[in-house]
Amino acid sequence: YIAMFLFMLITGNFRRYLKGFLFLTLFTLLFTSPLIYWNFTHDMATFKYLLVRGAPAGGFTLKFFGELLASQVGLIGILSVALMLPALTAVLKKREWSLDYAYTTLTWACLLPFFLLSIKSRVEANWPAFAFLPAFFLASGYLSRLENPLRGRITTAVLCLGVITALIGHILAANPILPEKMNPLRKSMGYKELAQKVHEIYNKTPDKDLLFLSSRHYQTASLLSFYTPGQPEYYILLTHESNKNYRFWKGYKNFKDGATLFVYSEPWETWDMEKFFASRVSTEQVTVETPPYGVKRFCIDYFKGLK
Repeated sequence: YIAMFLFMLITGNFRRYLKGFLFLTLFTLLFTSPLIYWNFTHDMATFKYLLVRGAPAGGFTLKFFGELLASQVGLIGILSVALMLPALTAVLKKREWSLDYAYTTLTWACLLPFFLLSIKSRVEANWPAFAFLPAFFLASGYLSRLENPLRGRITTAVLCLGVITALIGHILAANPILPEKMNPLRKSMGYKELAQKVHEIYNKTPDKDLLFLSSRHYQTASLLSFYTPGQPEYYILLTHESNKNYRFWKGYKNFKDGATLFVYSEPWETWDMEKFFASRVSTEQVTVETPPYGVKRFCIDYFKGLK
């Protein structure tokens, strides 16, 4: 939306297309209204999260900026980036009301905030992905204008690299051979079975009106919330998870004097939880098979008397 505003402002066509821009404003508000409503009903979680991630303590650094550049080249492909750069700069030399200039404005307006953020904080590699969509159109147009032999060689190289990347992605999805730290797919294995076990224990636990589900890490909370039948919310009570979304979901405060089923994988995780409750009633160990990588072990604590 901001990129379109800048495009119209720079090209001097704002007044001419003011009516169309007002329609764009109306539809922007319409399509973002579910997000706004969700935030009002969830303690403005998105905005608080962005403030925490976007304004960390500490000075400026080029470390994260370099990481962002390298990650984008790795994800988009070095040949694709090599085509995008001249395409994105060539159009800027001539300010005009054209589709190519609109694509350029859209790309730069969406990318620059991430690069500015990266001089203070780490930007995850996938965050700017949407910004490259118009750049792909520009790059393909730039490629079509190159001399025939060069165009054919570059096209073949780009397509081959793309196919290889897609094949690697599919192989890792079907057979996650990388270590768990390098492969989030492998890290998520076993949670579907664990969620079913949590659901069974929950149904056997008394006083369900005062019972909520919880975990230590936001990854565990999100995976279990997705796989547990009915998709209930999992809460995180620990305040030092301060840069994660779930800390802002304070719904557990409605369970005063209540109980929780706390799901975790490391023994030390439960020590942090003891201070929130009057007593721990029981602990149940759960073993989940994740062939061909062996088993994962989890524990489910039943705490009572939320302080």
